Amino acid sequence: MKSYIEEHSDANQGEVAVYNNLANEIDALANILQLTASNVSIQWAEPYLTDTIVRRNADITCTVPSYVIAESVIDQIVNLQYKCIISSLSISGSDTMSVNTSESVSVSMTITFFETIDGAVNINGLTEAQ
Repeated sequence: MKSYIEEHSDANQGEVAVYNNLANEIDALANILQLTASNVSIQWAEPYLTDTIVRRNADITCTVPSYVIAESVIDQIVNLQYKCIISSLSISGSDTMSVNTSESVSVSMTITFFETIDGAVNINGLTEAQ
């Protein structure tokens, strides 16, 4: 998994959508997680503005059937239509499990979605970063 993350760390994927793209980001994550994950929790932080870029953080925890599925979920998130970055990632299973075991694993990550206010109809409620 470490080699996978290192191999894909320079990927430049996704479009920077116009603010407020939250509904589309939720749908995109749901399309990935509903197929393979259980015990899903997504906690959204308030979006914040720096110059013309909005950052929206999401803390996600879930359980997936295996390390292989965890890798697939991460890959799909990295390749979302909407620009995002995984800034924190933790994958854990039992101490005795191998990568090929079908025992479930827990995944926890923080994702930051990027949006722009260029072309936005309304930016009320955005907090500027300090």
